[in-house]
Amino acid sequence: EYLESRLEKISDINNDPLKNAIWETFTQEDQDEIEDIETIPYDSSLFAAIIEYEKDWWEDLDIGLLNNNKIKWLEIDEIPTENSILFAKWISLQGVSYPILEVFGETHRGNGDIYLYKITKNKASLFFATYAVSGLHHIGDPRESLEKYGYTECNETFRNGQLFSSYSDLNNDGISDLTFTGTNLVTCDKILEVKGNTIVKMQEMQVSESPIKKTYILNPNAKCTPDQNYIYTCK
Repeated sequence: EYLESRLEKISDINNDPLKNAIWETFTQEDQDEIEDIETIPYDSSLFAAIIEYEKDWWEDLDIGLLNNNKIKWLEIDEIPTENSILFAKWISLQGVSYPILEVFGETHRGNGDIYLYKITKNKASLFFATYAVSGLHHIGDPRESLEKYGYTECNETFRNGQLFSSYSDLNNDGISDLTFTGTNLVTCDKILEVKGNTIVKMQEMQVSESPIKKTYILNPNAKCTPDQNYIYTCK
C-alpha cells in the first residue's frame, strides 16, 4: 500500500511540469526521501512549494522562480521554525506592490506562528510573525483550574487549532493591516469512575469558550528577529 501510494505521488510529480522541475533540483538521496510536493503558484514564474518528507511531521517551505523549466531558489530570510507547514497562500495588501506570502507553521504538538514574507530582488524577507496556531495547552495550576472551572485537569486551545487572518487598513496609512479572529476553548477532564487509587473512566468536557480578536499594524519594511525561544520582534 505504501509503495503504491508513493508510486502514484511520483507519477503525479513527473506529470506536473512545475513539480517535475522542482523534483529535478534535488539529489537522488533527497528524492528518495520526498513523499510529495505541494505548489502554490503566484504567476507563471514565481511560486512557493511545500516539500513533504513526512506529512505533518517533516515539511520544508521553499520559494522559487521558474524560467525555461529551470528553478532558481530564492533566499528566505528567517524560515519557519516549525517542523511542518499547515498551509501557505499568496495575499494582496493594499499599498504594497510586491508579492506577499502568508505561511502558517505547525509543530508536531500543534503549535505555530504566522509568517508574512515580501518578495523583492529575488529574496523573501520576513516582515511579520506571531503566534497563531494552538495545540492543547495544559493549565498547569490545579488550584487555578478548580477555582475558575470546577475541575483540576484542564486544557485550552483555539477552535479549529488556529486563528484566522483578514487584512484591511486600520490606521488610514494606506497599507493593509492584520486582524485575527477565533475562539479560545477550555476543556476539562471529569472523573466518572475510580477503582482504588486508579482513575478508570474520564469524560472530556468543554467548560468555556471566548471570542478572540487581535489587531496588528503592519509595516512591510520591518525586519523580524527571533530570540532564543523563537519569539519574533519585528521592527
